[in-house]
Amino acid sequence: MLKILEYAIGCGVVILFTVAGILIIRWFQPGIARHALKSGAADSTELGQTLEDVQVRLGELDQLKQRIGELEERVDFAERLFANQREGQRLGPPQE
Repeated sequence: MLKILEYAIGCGVVILFTVAGILIIRWFQPGIARHALKSGAADSTELGQTLEDVQVRLGELDQLKQRIGELEERVDFAERLFANQREGQRLGPPQE
């Protein structure tokens, strides 16, 4: 009987801490959101700089995509050349 009582008390304590944690989070959440908005407004120049940096990186990414496309075309061309060479070797020299 004592073990059941200890188990019930332990479960009650866990439930109490869980509910208390949820209530505390909900109580502080609006204040945290307001603070984040205030600090975000003050850093508008930093946000502009970050946006500019992202745009520069996107431009670099577009250039890399173009280079990769050109390299793919070159590899395809080289593969076709090698395939034609191998085909010619398999067939042997032309007979007259």
